[in-house]
Amino acid sequence: MGRMVHRLALAPLVLILALITTGDGHASHYRFSRIELVTRAEQRVLTRAGINDTRELLSWTASKRRRAWLAETTGLAYERLGTLATQCDLLRVDGVGPSMVEAFQQAGVRTTSDLAHAAPEELLTRLQAATAGTSLRYRLPTEDTLGTWIDYARHLRPLVEDLPPAP
Repeated sequence: MGRMVHRLALAPLVLILALITTGDGHASHYRFSRIELVTRAEQRVLTRAGINDTRELLSWTASKRRRAWLAETTGLAYERLGTLATQCDLLRVDGVGPSMVEAFQQAGVRTTSDLAHAAPEELLTRLQAATAGTSLRYRLPTEDTLGTWIDYARHLRPLVEDLPPAP
């Protein structure tokens, strides 16, 4: 009985370690109806294709081959699907939501790999410039939070292939 209780107590720890070591990082994914990254028209098309949230969208847009198939099947532009892939990629970072994804991309951080190579102080400066004049400017993370997100991104394996050119 004692061993069984001990094993049950360790089960959550084993699960957490397994998730951390896989590097998949599905921290902050959303149903399309809860975010503005995907337009309503895109939501309808993607839902008809069986894709209902950002985790599923990342799965279908991370590889060049699957993104091309999805573009052909749905009529959505390959480049737009690439942009959505990079946005969903950033949502893998624990604590990063859709508004922060948009701010990151305006500041030149397109993927978790870009984030992993950033310096917190320099990134904060870029975010401040990118969000000047917006309400997000007053809700930017601290350098410490950016440092935590950067460390998290360093442990994620790259997923998105064949990125579209930066805007």
